[in-house]
Amino acid sequence: MKSGKCPKCGSSDIYRSHKPGNEGRIGNWLFIKGEFFRNKGAHLIHYACGQCNTIESYVADDESMQNIREEWIPMNPRKSKRKNDE
Repeated sequence: MKSGKCPKCGSSDIYRSHKPGNEGRIGNWLFIKGEFFRNKGAHLIHYACGQCNTIESYVADDESMQNIREEWIPMNPRKSKRKNDE
């Protein structure tokens, strides 16, 4: 959907959650892990199709993706690039 076309129905009636450059706005944040006054999260960008109502979400920046890599379980551990792997 990032290309402006819905992969499900082919429509070009696509909407983005917010203007480019404002990825850190409230409501577009995924909570990952919390410790005493230390929260880890990821900023997301959402796209919605106005025709079939499909929504896709994407990680907005490298720091957010790194937080996910550090805390989530990889689906394919052999190809994963976790922080402690080397």
